[in-house]
Amino acid sequence: MTSRISYPGPQFPAPVALSLDLPEGWVGNPTSGTVLAAFKPGSSNEFTPNVVVTTSRFGADYRVESAVEAVQQSVNEIPGAVVLGSEALDIAGFPGFRIEFSFTDPRVGTLVQAVRVVVVANGGVSDLVTVTGSATATQAKTMWSEVQAVQQSLTASV
Repeated sequence: MTSRISYPGPQFPAPVALSLDLPEGWVGNPTSGTVLAAFKPGSSNEFTPNVVVTTSRFGADYRVESAVEAVQQSVNEIPGAVVLGSEALDIAGFPGFRIEFSFTDPRVGTLVQAVRVVVVANGGVSDLVTVTGSATATQAKTMWSEVQAVQQSLTASV
């Protein structure tokens, strides 16, 4: 006898629904490998400040502590990375974590990044949502609050 599985379905729920609020001047930008992506257009010869959202699916037992450990390890592996701050915090109503750091990129100079991770229980699975904001150090002096505002506006629902 055959059986049928389907997506979305009880065993394979649809991904968590996500949204971001964009400040004036920011635009959405469908980008390969992302669920949501936005940037602030500027000069064609400079780095484009951006926020990207990705998701990964794990088993129901996956916890935010595992995501925190993974993101901290990733940051630690970036040569010359300097952690500017980190904390546990609620993200979109779920327990999450943020870390902000800087590092030198040979193409654009010093980059500042903020990574937020949250794990959303979704039926019999867990969806890891990662929200990454990036700007050069020079851009961050004037627009870092915009990057953070886009990240903070994340909503998530199952």
